Amino acid sequence: MTNGLWSPPPAPMNTMVWLGTLLLLVGAHGCRPGPGVNLELFVVGLNESPGGASYLHRMIEWDLENPDDSIRRMMEKSGLEVVMFHSTSWRFEKNKKLVLTYLAWARDGTMPENAKPLPEAKTDFVTDPLKPRPESIAQLDPLFHGLRHFAFLLKNDAEGTVRAALGDRAVDFLKTFSPAAAGSL
Repeated sequence: MTNGLWSPPPAPMNTMVWLGTLLLLVGAHGCRPGPGVNLELFVVGLNESPGGASYLHRMIEWDLENPDDSIRRMMEKSGLEVVMFHSTSWRFEKNKKLVLTYLAWARDGTMPENAKPLPEAKTDFVTDPLKPRPESIAQLDPLFHGLRHFAFLLKNDAEGTVRAALGDRAVDFLKTFSPAAAGSL
C-alpha cells in the first residue's frame, strides 16, 4: 500500500529490516549502547554566608541500570546530604556521547570545602522552539539550565513538596532564575 509519502520496500528489504531490528533487540540485552551514554551530576548548595552558592560536578559512564539509581548511588558514596534531585536535560556531544544531566540540591551548609563557587548565572539561553540545542555548550550551561528547571518546578509546585524539600533559603535563591522546563540542551 502506498500513501504518497511512503511505499514499502521490496520483499528482500523487508527481511533485512526485520533481521536488523532483531539484531538490535538482541544486542540491547547484553551489549553497551552504540555511541555510549554518560550520566552527569551537578550538586548545588548554599554556603553558610548569605547569598553564596557552590557546586560539585561529576560525570560517569552509564552502567545500563536505571539512571536514577546510578545517580542516587553516586550521591550516597560521596556522603552528600541531598534533599532533592531531578533529571534536567540531555544532550548529544560531538564525541558521539549522549549525556543525561541531573541536578541535586544539598542540605544547607553541607557542601564540602572542595566545592567550587557558583559563578553569576548566564542570562542568554536558547529560546528557538525548532533549535533546542545551542551551537556550543559550555561546561556550566547544563547546570544553569538545571537551575532554571528547578525554578520551573517551584513555580508549578501546587502541593508545596518542592518548596518543603528545598527550604526557604534555596527557594529565595532559585527565584533569581527564569523558570524553564527541562529538555534537550
